[in-house]
Amino acid sequence: MKQIYFLLVVLLVVMTACGGKKDASGDAEQLMFQIDSVDHVTGLQRMQVSRIDQQIVCGGKKYNLFIERAPSDSLPSVKSDLGLFATIV
Repeated sequence: MKQIYFLLVVLLVVMTACGGKKDASGDAEQLMFQIDSVDHVTGLQRMQVSRIDQQIVCGGKKYNLFIERAPSDSLPSVKSDLGLFATIV
C-alpha cells in the first residue's frame, strides 16, 4: 500500500514539474529577427519579405503552393503591444 502512495507522489511531482509556464520572450525574440527596417521618426516597423514556393501532392495530384508576404505602405498600419507595424499583404 505504501508503494502505491509513493508512486502516486512521484507521478504528481513529475506532472507538476512538466507543467510550468512557457516563456513568451522567445516569440518576441523571433519577431525581432524578422523585422527588416524601422522608421525612427514614426516608429513604423516593416517585416522582411517572405516567399514560399513548394510543390504539394494531395490525393495523387500535384499542386504548386506560392505564398508571398510583403509590407505595404498604402494600407493602414497596425498598432500592438510590440509597436507600430506596416500591414503585410
